[in-house]
Amino acid sequence: MSKTTVALILLFLIPSLVLVWYLGYFDTLSNILNPNSEPENNEPRLYMQLSSHLNNWNELSAHPTADYMVTIIVKNVGLVQSTSAMIDFEISSNERIVENGVIDVGIVNEDETKNFSRTFRFEKGTYEASYVLRISSKIWDTFTDRFGVGIPRDKIGDHVRFYVTPIDPYVQTQLSTTGKDLNMIYNWVGDNIQYESDIDIHGKEEYWQFPYETLELKSGDCEDQAFLLCSLIRASGKPAEDAFVALGIINSEGHAWVIVRTSLGWRTLEPTVDGIVDRVITDIYDFLNIEGRFYFFAANDVYFEEINPNTIIPLVSSVKFEDSLRLYRCDLLTARNLLVSPVLTIHRM
Repeated sequence: MSKTTVALILLFLIPSLVLVWYLGYFDTLSNILNPNSEPENNEPRLYMQLSSHLNNWNELSAHPTADYMVTIIVKNVGLVQSTSAMIDFEISSNERIVENGVIDVGIVNEDETKNFSRTFRFEKGTYEASYVLRISSKIWDTFTDRFGVGIPRDKIGDHVRFYVTPIDPYVQTQLSTTGKDLNMIYNWVGDNIQYESDIDIHGKEEYWQFPYETLELKSGDCEDQAFLLCSLIRASGKPAEDAFVALGIINSEGHAWVIVRTSLGWRTLEPTVDGIVDRVITDIYDFLNIEGRFYFFAANDVYFEEINPNTIIPLVSSVKFEDSLRLYRCDLLTARNLLVSPVLTIHRM
């Protein structure tokens, strides 16, 4: 850079800085470059920090809901106390306001920090939240958040209970059409719900559907149909001790089915089997004890139980312990008997 160029830059820069100082804009420029610096004039300066986390799930509803705990920290880094401050909040989903209101912050003294917490209850979906910290009409800080609420769709755990929904209005409405007879419910699911993989429906390897979603789509894979079938059976009045979704392995593949206690004993229901003839064949296989199954879990809207082979006393020589998988393999009849035997503790949630 030549000396002439440097001289020209200084010639224009120095008068400009003098003009900025003279007009009083130097402080404004300083605040822009360093927003966390303390103001030199006697006024409060408020800002807020937010954090949120899932508090717990609530299953006592037609559709499970989640409680989210939001914690808000308001701090005054100014030199004087503030007048009464407040936080306006609005939470929406699909451009529909779900909840809004005002949190009264009150007076915040200089260098004081105030903490607030509030619990919001949401059904599944995507939500947008906005928070505005203000004193009268002057806005001091804003915060926006976007989050999703959803029970895990691909993992086995206690939340499996939420997928059996006998009190769901969709399930109740379907039951009023289908009737409460076990065979009618079984045949209706098998004949009217088409088998489709999660990849075909959702583009994912694993994605569990709630019964109302399966009813809307009229399709689903094995666990989707098992959740729906068990929900309808439970809605028909079957006690929680007598109807379960079983999750395990058959023919070396992950599978889900339903087991129901009848007057003749425990019966296996395969909702993905089409046609009465094939269902009768399934019953024959069941009666003759032909199929062997690995049982992982048994669940409904009340119970969730991991079947632990260490708590089960082998009753027949066909029981084979698979230590690496922590499973037990036995004939179907024995598996059903063990599922409700006294040696297996079922935890009521």
